[in-house]
This record gives sequence, C-alpha cells and structure tokens, in this order.
Amino acid sequence: MSNTPKLVTLFILFTTLVMPCCAQPIEQTTTLSNGLTLITAQRTSLPLIEIDLWVKAGSREELPQQDGCAHFLEHTLFRGSIHYPDTTADMAMEKLGGILNAATGPDYAHFYTLIPSQNLQPALAILEDIIRHPTFPQTYVDSERKVILDELALRGSSEMETATLNMYVAAFPTMPYSLSPGGSSAQIKVRTRAQLVAFYRRCYRPDRAVLVLTGSLGLSPGRAVRSTFGKWQCPTAAMIPPVDEAPNLMGDTIQKTTSHKAGLVMVAFRTPRASHRNRSVCALLLTALLNHAAASPFDQISLLRDRHALAECNPRHDPSLFILTARLKPEDTIQTATQVANALQRAISDLAPVCESRSELALAALRLLGRQEYNIETLHGLAKEIGYAAVTGGVKPTDLREQLDQITTDQVEALIQSDYTPNRSTTLILLPSQPAIPGNTF
Repeated sequence: MSNTPKLVTLFILFTTLVMPCCAQPIEQTTTLSNGLTLITAQRTSLPLIEIDLWVKAGSREELPQQDGCAHFLEHTLFRGSIHYPDTTADMAMEKLGGILNAATGPDYAHFYTLIPSQNLQPALAILEDIIRHPTFPQTYVDSERKVILDELALRGSSEMETATLNMYVAAFPTMPYSLSPGGSSAQIKVRTRAQLVAFYRRCYRPDRAVLVLTGSLGLSPGRAVRSTFGKWQCPTAAMIPPVDEAPNLMGDTIQKTTSHKAGLVMVAFRTPRASHRNRSVCALLLTALLNHAAASPFDQISLLRDRHALAECNPRHDPSLFILTARLKPEDTIQTATQVANALQRAISDLAPVCESRSELALAALRLLGRQEYNIETLHGLAKEIGYAAVTGGVKPTDLREQLDQITTDQVEALIQSDYTPNRSTTLILLPSQPAIPGNTF
C-alpha cells in the first residue's frame, strides 16, 4: 500500500494546526515612557491575574567578582523595602490572596504572584516597592546567605545539574554562561552587601524590565501599571554590557569523576540564540525528533537504546548549547563511555534521513505545539512563556505555529551540517570515583 495518503493526511493536519488559532489569548505590548515593557494577555475563565516581572538581571550580567550576585539579590529583595520592612511584603501579598515567588536564570530574574483580579492595583504596588526601593538589611543578607547555601547543596546532589554546569564552564571560558545561575558556594560565602547593591544599581532598570499580566484583566490594566511601575525612573548612567561570547567548542573530550554509582556522557553543540527564531525553532524540532521520532537514532543505535539518551535545547539570549546525554551503567568502563560518546555524535549525523521525512517533521512540530499548549494551560504558565520569550528575544506563544509553518526540511538539515558536527562539539565523560563491584546490582 502506498504511504502517500498517510503523508498527505499528516501534512494537512500539520498545516491546519499551525494556522493562527482564535482560542489563543491575544497579547498586547506597550512600552511605558520609562522604558518598561508591558505585555497583557486576557483570559477571563477565572477571576484571577498572574503578575510576572522579568528583569534582565540573570547570571549572564555578572561581571568579574560578582558571581552569585544575581541569585543572592533575588533572595534579598523580599527582605526589606521602604514601605515593607523585614518580611512584611510577603504578609501584605498574602492578605491580598497571593504568594510572592521568584527565580533566577542565566538571562533573567523573575518575580511572580497570582492574585484575585480585584487586587491588581495593591499587588502591583507591593511588587513595585520591593523592586524599586530595597533596603538590603545586613541581617537578612546574612540569613539569606544560609538559605542559598542550602539550595546549592541540594542542587549539587543532582548528577545532571553538575554535569550541565561543567559543560557550560568548558564551553564558555569567560562569559556569559560559564557562571551558574545559582552561584557557587564559595562565591556566595564571600559576597557582600555592597556588591549586591552595585549589581542592583547596574541591572535593575525599567528599560531592562518586562511586566506580564495574564488573566481576567478588565478594561484598563495599563492604568494600574502606570500608577505604580510608571514611577520607576531610569537612571542616566549607561549600562556596562557583558561580554557577548559564543561557545568555544573544538571537538575536545573532558573526563571527570562523580560520586554517583553510575556516570553519564554529554555531548554539546552550539545552538543559535533565541532571537534567530527560525534556526532556534529548528533546533527544538531536532530535540523532538531525537526524543520521540519513530525512526530516532536513539532507538536505532543499539549502544544508546537502554542508556536513557536525551536531547535538550533551551534557546537563550546568546548562543548556548544543544546537549545530548546518555546515562552509563555501573559496570561501564572508559572505553565503553567513549563508544557511547561516539554513538551520540553519530545520532546527530543519522538524523539527516529522518529530517527528510515530512511526516516526521510534522509529528515533531505537533509535539512542540502540544508541549506549549500544556505549558500555557495555567495563567502562570502562559505568563512564563510570554516573559521568557520577551527577555531572550525568542518566539512568543502566539507565534510558534506561524514559525513552524515556515520551516523546511532543508533548513533543519542545514543546521545540522553547520553547527552540529564533531569538530564543533565538546564531550564530557563522568565516571564513578568508585568502580562497580562485580555482582552488585544495587
């Protein structure tokens, strides 16, 4: 039986789904006179509003001797402002029905809360005060230092996070992504209040901030924003830009040991910056093909089949990494690990015939769309997708379908040939520091 009807059916399904969908929330973007970007997305199913403030103040902005300042600062901003001393901002937000949360990434500091719609104005006033008027009490600088060190200790127990950090350190000898978003324990221990204040003054500006509101917003959410964040003045001092550096990947292999019972192998390639939207979406398609395609090399190459091979790519503001990972078995030797690394390299080259299949690309596109639909089901998820795209220059949720519709099989193959070749990669092999005992299976 000919496969043509099935291919046509899949293609029709794909082109239907990539057309703009009326169910998508309509985004509106406004720039205030102080430079702050306001993005709103109405979703009236519940009387709630998600408030997300994104500031381009992640670890990529840290200059020498500022390692960990981005994460440290995110913690201390909640611990005292002019109108909300100590921890009263948390209590004030809870009285409005919300909980203040925050996170730090390579490209951002992210502050967010979910509140009843009628409390938008006072909630914005609380968030605006802790962002605009922090007091950095020394007592809370010291107490938050302990909290952060506990977080880092927990994060350090993850083999995958440790390996990923090692890979970024190897790929970016200087800046911007060689620093962990959380900072290192050694650097957090020596950071001072004065260093936090200096980082704040340099990076926390309205022209580097994006405010995202999603939910039942009413007719004029902009009025509430202007009456609060509109007062945030932009300092005249010019920003000192961080070093803009592409990954340094030269076909090297790095070997390290791990305290875990089994090791892993990582192979990293350069991946385009988020603002190169066509190429960055092509990279995301490659992860979907490797992780899920029926003809994925991960399933076709016997050495990878039972080693939990995984492809990961999260486009950032600057060029970053496309990472392939395979977990080793406790009994695997360095020779086996090297063979696994070669198999991961081969998996990329073996993708070429898979990319030529329009049906496989269509299914990969559907998976990306499905994952995004899942991510934006909640108001928080929707605001997070919008905000991350805004601070990195990536594809907005409302534009992903259109972007996928523009991609051809030739473009996906061209990305493999230009960026995902062995001489433009780095391999990391993590082996257990204690060899496996024969006969032990635990």
